[in-house]
Amino acid sequence: MQQNFSITANGNEKGVLQIEHLTKIYDKHTIALEDLNWQIEPGYVYGILGPNGAGKSTLLKLIANLESPSTGRIKINTKEVRGNLGWTKENVGYCPQNPVFYSYLTVKENLRLIAELYNLRPKEYNATIDQLLVMFNLVEKQNELAKTLSGGQQKRLSILLALLHMPQILLLDEPTAGLDVESSRLIIDQIMTLRERGFTILLTTHDFSNIEVLCDQVLLLNMGKLVATGTPAEIIHNLVKDQQVIECVFTGGTEVLHQITSVSTGITVIEVENFCSNLVKVKLTIPGNSEIVTEFREKLQNSDKFSQVLVRKPTLLDAYLLVLNEARIHT
Repeated sequence: MQQNFSITANGNEKGVLQIEHLTKIYDKHTIALEDLNWQIEPGYVYGILGPNGAGKSTLLKLIANLESPSTGRIKINTKEVRGNLGWTKENVGYCPQNPVFYSYLTVKENLRLIAELYNLRPKEYNATIDQLLVMFNLVEKQNELAKTLSGGQQKRLSILLALLHMPQILLLDEPTAGLDVESSRLIIDQIMTLRERGFTILLTTHDFSNIEVLCDQVLLLNMGKLVATGTPAEIIHNLVKDQQVIECVFTGGTEVLHQITSVSTGITVIEVENFCSNLVKVKLTIPGNSEIVTEFREKLQNSDKFSQVLVRKPTLLDAYLLVLNEARIHT
């Protein structure tokens, strides 16, 4: 059914975004973003990753012209965003992390109101609304008050309100945060559909389970600075290089953890999880030389402290955790 939809991004150039030396400082001393340079091409999904406070949401607000940069420039199709609020609203759609809508209007009334605020004609927007309701599985809810919707349905409505005017660039702040598996899957599927229809999509997320499938490119931020950018595979290769990941569960606490890291050089602990009083799960990287890995695994397996040892290839989440670990060491 979706192959008959006419949902496509507006504009001929379709969303080339260029960020030059972008810095955002709050209260004269809190640096949210520092000297960020980034250029994206149209028609792809870009994932913006980083811990809380990394500057992800700030970046989206700056692109949407909801905040002004302290220094630097943002340009879309060579046109500077700053000072062009009306033009930006026409060409950029922004969906914040917390759903935004008119609670005492129905789903369809919300969509019609926003369409009219964008000066769209009823003949144009009625068909678009009907298609979007089908895409995001809200047809049966279209005549219900927005405040009565479930959390997942409210999130989908908020995305529709950002998408209704068919912007060149769609900004989604944590689009699947706090949602159940079914709601998350529906949103992810439709993001991929929108990409096929020419939309340029930037999304922030803490959910790594779908990043490598969903995102064509990834921007990794930490403490307001650009750490890495590229495809998920490129980031894994550049940050983790030729290392492998070992996950092991053991008893003995920090003393045993110290013994693990002193067994061989080049071992880096990237995540520690305490299950109970004396049971610990640790994730670490180790040089990928087969002899080193085999020797290290045998030492762990021959110890009565370890109940589980798993060796595997690194993922994007491992690269992310490695960056955070290195940042903690140097702060």
